[in-house]
Amino acid sequence: MSRMQEWLAHAAQELGVRVVIAYVAVLSDGKQISTQALFPDLGGAFGTLVFASMDVLDREAERDLVAHGYSISTFSEPLPKDEFDLESYAEMFSEWGWTSNEMQKPTWMS
Repeated sequence: MSRMQEWLAHAAQELGVRVVIAYVAVLSDGKQISTQALFPDLGGAFGTLVFASMDVLDREAERDLVAHGYSISTFSEPLPKDEFDLESYAEMFSEWGWTSNEMQKPTWMS
């Protein structure tokens, strides 16, 4: 598990949101795309896919994922000197927005 995945999992656990680490998304043509994580209750109808770089997605793949109800978020792997900041994750998750019909929205999310 990468440091980014560890931090995403830790933030999800602390904040009470579901996450699938190392989720593999499948495009319409059957091609598989590895992600850092999927947050199924945040962002698009089917959740937010997290990538460490947009280099793994071409425009067609990005359009396909968005058309199928995913939001896409990309940010860099934390640097060794970086410290975990739960508030930053809470802010990011709030910006993505709560979209789950299955789970109750966490009380901290405004």
